[in-house]
Amino acid sequence: MYSILPAIVAFLFLFFGLYVAHSKGLNRVSAAFLILCITTFFWQFVWAILFQVENPELAQNLMDLGWLLILFLPTSLFHFLVELTGQQNHKRKVYASYIFSIFLAATHVTTDLVINGSYHYFWGYYPRAGVLHFLHVLQTATVVIYGLYLAFQKQKLVQAGEKTKLQYCSVALLIFSFSAVDYLCNYGVEFYPPGVVFNAVG
Repeated sequence: MYSILPAIVAFLFLFFGLYVAHSKGLNRVSAAFLILCITTFFWQFVWAILFQVENPELAQNLMDLGWLLILFLPTSLFHFLVELTGQQNHKRKVYASYIFSIFLAATHVTTDLVINGSYHYFWGYYPRAGVLHFLHVLQTATVVIYGLYLAFQKQKLVQAGEKTKLQYCSVALLIFSFSAVDYLCNYGVEFYPPGVVFNAVG
C-alpha cells in the first residue's frame, strides 16, 4: 500500500523525461531534464521497493542505493534550472555542486557518516541521518534557492511567452523542492514521507 504512490510517480518521471528527450531531441535543456527525471525515478522506485521489505540487511542495501542517487538530486535540479535559463556563466557552480555530490557519495559508500543505519517506521524502513547528513541538506537548500533565483532574474529579461514558460517551470520546481520535508524522517520524525506528493504535483 505505501509503495503504490512512489511507484506511480517513479514511472511518471521516467515517462516524462524520455518523452521530452524524444520529442525535443537531446539538447542542453532536455538532457538536463532527463537527468533530473532519471534521478527522481530511481529514488522513488527504490523507495517503492524499500517500503515492502522486511529483511533489515536487504533494506539497508536498498537505502544505501537510494541515497547514492538522492545525493545527486539537488545538483540535477540546479543543472536543469541553469540550462533552462540559458545562463551558461553559472555552469562552474553546477560543476562544483556535482563535485561536492561526488564527495558526499564517496563518503556515503565508504562510511556511515551520511547515512547511519535506519529507523523502522509504520510504513517500513527509512534511512537514519549520519553526522554529515546536514551537508547534503545545506547543499540542497543552497542550490535550489540559487537556481530559483536565477529563474526569477531571467524572467525580467525575456518576452511574454518565454516568461510564462519560465514561471510555470519555476512554480513546478518550487513545488518539487518541497519534497525536502522528507529529510525530517531521517532525523526520527515519524510521518509517511509526503515528498512523493510534491513530486507528483510538481
